[in-house]
Amino acid sequence: MRGRNVIVYRSGSVVYDESLEEVRRILEEALYEHYRMDGIVVGSDEAGKGEALGPLVVAATALTPKQAAYLQSIGVADSKIVPESRIQDLAGEIRRVSLSYYVLRISPFRLNEMFRTKKYGNLNDILARGHGLVLKRVVSKIREKPTRVIIDKFDASKSGLRVRGIEKALDGLEVYAVEKGEVFPAVAAASILAKDTYLTWIRKNIDEDILKKIKEGDYSVIEAKDRFYYFKVYYI
Repeated sequence: MRGRNVIVYRSGSVVYDESLEEVRRILEEALYEHYRMDGIVVGSDEAGKGEALGPLVVAATALTPKQAAYLQSIGVADSKIVPESRIQDLAGEIRRVSLSYYVLRISPFRLNEMFRTKKYGNLNDILARGHGLVLKRVVSKIREKPTRVIIDKFDASKSGLRVRGIEKALDGLEVYAVEKGEVFPAVAAASILAKDTYLTWIRKNIDEDILKKIKEGDYSVIEAKDRFYYFKVYYI
């Protein structure tokens, strides 16, 4: 293995020559030694929050130490730093190997209705409901009690009320809200699943010319379109 470079970033991203399967296996073994005492970890994250168009997606996964090591060795990390060209393939591997996963997609039309009725509170309240739902679904599918439940922190308030609400939905399981939680493979995997679902919806529902104009900074094309795929940006 002399002369081979492997770069591991604090974000959880791992970079190496992907043509070298031997490097990946050695990396996976090293990562497993790091995670092997962790037990089953459940994590959740979201995509689409603050975007000008598209759905709001919340996802959760449950991973064993071996699954966490394998997924990180093939490049699973925070979806914000993973090239879009790799998201779909990584999401497929996550679905294939994870102990459990669940994805919630809220369409733009439905999200606007939720805001309009004011029944569900603000964006953070909706996110708390979403995280609670996907985590509960994932936990219900695994036989063993997870050693940790981690969410990527979405709520800047110090009261902790929303996290306690999620814990209540999980029958009292302790939930850790962690800034940049994607450093944990279960949260990173959830991030990838959420981003894949978001991008799949965009590809199926948004015309290429609209996407091109948005990338050029022309947001007027959004307001002119049907509310089916438009929602405003709500700052909390």
